[in-house]
Amino acid sequence: MNYLLRLPLCAGVLGLLLGGVVYAQPAWLADLGLDFWMLSEYSRELERQHLRGTKLTRQLNYALERMLAKKRIVRDLIDGRSTLLEAAVRLRDLPYPSENFRSELRKSEGGASDDENLCRHLLSWVPDLLMDDPGFACSTLTRLQEELDDQLRQYGTVTLP
Repeated sequence: MNYLLRLPLCAGVLGLLLGGVVYAQPAWLADLGLDFWMLSEYSRELERQHLRGTKLTRQLNYALERMLAKKRIVRDLIDGRSTLLEAAVRLRDLPYPSENFRSELRKSEGGASDDENLCRHLLSWVPDLLMDDPGFACSTLTRLQEELDDQLRQYGTVTLP
């Protein structure tokens, strides 16, 4: 048989064999990443994951912005540039709060109201920001706790404007 005739014939037989194997065991090609018939589904999934990544990046940026703003608020509180209630109002009014921020504060802070929980949350940040100066952290925390206690004694609750 002529060489030019044998080559396409062998290629055809191999193609049929490969086609039969793919038909009988499609998972083999999928395991090798050769399941080209799924390309449109993979493309849609890639687009979904890209959109999810964009959303998560945006949420991360919002969280970082809030954390930096919270640090500034607590720093102003520590330095005496704002009162505890003023700082709590600023914290409450920060943009992009997480969906469960208030419910998590209720669990972790244990105050009688959401406004009191905001105050207690700010107090919990003081030792972290003053880690290098435990003495100052203690005196600052005492001063702020007295401010909260005075509010509770005078009004029975914390109500932010």
